[in-house]
Amino acid sequence: MVYTIPGLSFQIEKINNQNGYEVIFVFNIPSSLARKFIKQIDLLEEEEMPVLTLAFEHHNKPFAKDFLEKLLESYKEYDIGQKQRSSDLTLHFIHQEQLPCCVQKLLSGKSRKFASMDW
Repeated sequence: MVYTIPGLSFQIEKINNQNGYEVIFVFNIPSSLARKFIKQIDLLEEEEMPVLTLAFEHHNKPFAKDFLEKLLESYKEYDIGQKQRSSDLTLHFIHQEQLPCCVQKLLSGKSRKFASMDW
């Protein structure tokens, strides 16, 4: 038999029908899970080194391991994006702000260092 609820369909293939055995299904809302997991993350910062230690405990050890690996992967992607953004801003600053100023100084002879060069 196939059971359907909004957003989910499933089929139970085998049920243990011994006395005292019950089947419980929990439908988790991702945003609620995220808030719950955030509270469970322990973040320790080393005082003398720029090192962070993350800890996440969960009754399902493989899940906890996968969760931390995905969290670190997500952080690395974020960090690369931030570094790229910083690099882009630096290049923009050089090209838009500094380069025209330097060229103007060179052309006007206000830079003693470059004014005496044989071009």
